[in-house]
Amino acid sequence: MINSEKISDKTDYKRISGNVISLMLLNGIYFLSPLILIPYLMKTIGSELYGVYIFSWTFVYYFIFIVNYGFDYSATREIAINKFDNEKVSDIYSNTFYSRLILLSVSIVILILSVIFIDKLGTNAQLILLGIGVIAGQAFFPTWLFQGMEEMKFITIVNSLIRISPIILIFIFVKSGSDLNFVMLFQSLGFLIGGILSHFFAIKRFNIKLAKPNITKISSNLKSGWSLFLSTVGISLYREVNTVILGFVTNNFILVGYYALADKFIRVVQLIVNSFSQALFPYFGYKLIDERRETIKRFTKVAGFYTAFLSLVSVVFYFVTPLLVRLYLGSDFPEIVRDIRIMSPIILIGGLNYYFGVAGLVNLNHKNAFTAFVLIAGIINVSLSLILTKTHLDAGAAVSLTVAESLLLILILSYLQIKERVFLSKNNTL
Repeated sequence: MINSEKISDKTDYKRISGNVISLMLLNGIYFLSPLILIPYLMKTIGSELYGVYIFSWTFVYYFIFIVNYGFDYSATREIAINKFDNEKVSDIYSNTFYSRLILLSVSIVILILSVIFIDKLGTNAQLILLGIGVIAGQAFFPTWLFQGMEEMKFITIVNSLIRISPIILIFIFVKSGSDLNFVMLFQSLGFLIGGILSHFFAIKRFNIKLAKPNITKISSNLKSGWSLFLSTVGISLYREVNTVILGFVTNNFILVGYYALADKFIRVVQLIVNSFSQALFPYFGYKLIDERRETIKRFTKVAGFYTAFLSLVSVVFYFVTPLLVRLYLGSDFPEIVRDIRIMSPIILIGGLNYYFGVAGLVNLNHKNAFTAFVLIAGIINVSLSLILTKTHLDAGAAVSLTVAESLLLILILSYLQIKERVFLSKNNTL
């Protein structure tokens, strides 16, 4: 007799493996594309203007958090749960899409007011305003839908094409510091074209019927996503804000560039290895509905292997960092090497934060706790960063981030053990 459970498991593993590979490529392309540009930009526009660009890009990137509003978590989970109900999927897509358009409008207004009334931003007003296309493209980009439906191949292909185009344009048109604005312009075009194409493909691929805007449903959607939005705000407080704090505190955009480059190295590795937990997020989301205890045991077992893998990656990356920086930039940059090494534990800690926090707490309906923990970590990071960047400059920013990530992991693991008994219990061992 054919064992249907084994067949189901094999199907799950095959689908998850495919999504892991797609997400690894997607995340790799997302951060590898700017890494390809950095050596070229540092030679053509110089270290200081590169720091100005990163400072402006980071400010623009804050608004992506507003547009996403936690939908990458909440909408992905809702899609995963209702993936076989086309009417429900269409309803979720419509409400999320219109909600993001409203958030896009709010973001543009805030961004414009910011460059008008904040002098340091006004100095780079044109560069920042050219980044509006990045925010708009993100509003259209339905990565959450493809992830919830567990079909990541198309979104990966589109990202590959769209990310390569700005790189080619930058290599062709950016030849000196006077061409700085083109860097942001081409990035905006890439985001915008990719987002719009993906939006229309999603409607056709999943036979989505885009409904008329319903204020009541949109309002309900925004209210239900509020706690996860706060968590993304918290994430921005310890993942994005240090670059801006460093710029405001030191007014040294060369150091901003050094720290940002070190952070980008860490993020590239993180995003590639975190593709595993991202792919598991929707899987655990719908499995927990009917098979809660069994799924928690499986979740905990997988965590052990994932921890060992992340630990190995972190250690290896720490020791090869000087060689990587030398090969990448063509010479030694001790400041960048130091910052990367300070943050190298984040590959392990941050990976576990996503796995236990998003795939774990959020799927187990403890999203309010996750939000609170992320906000606490964010506040601690901002406080430390404001203090340490004055005395230790970019190294202080790196220390602040590492401490914040560590605190977040302690909070998440402690809460999971208290509420779900996932560790060191009779049925679960890590």
